[in-house]
Amino acid sequence: MAMFKIERYVYLLLTMFAFLLLLYAAYMLITNKPGNTEVLVALFGSSGMIAMSSARIIYFFNRSFKLIEQLIEDGGDG
Repeated sequence: MAMFKIERYVYLLLTMFAFLLLLYAAYMLITNKPGNTEVLVALFGSSGMIAMSSARIIYFFNRSFKLIEQLIEDGGDG
């Protein structure tokens, strides 16, 4: 089913970018002094992107399950 194909790729890329940004923030925290503005922006930005993409993935799962439920209910009548 290609219904959510583009959205899946977009959110997969966003999640990978956020994970790499989170790794960069961890590296910066280890090598530099904590409290640097660049590190805090990377940390909070990546966690926000992960939260946003997770919410959209949950939306797609719910929509897919509703479609499957509808197919099952319609298939049981015939």
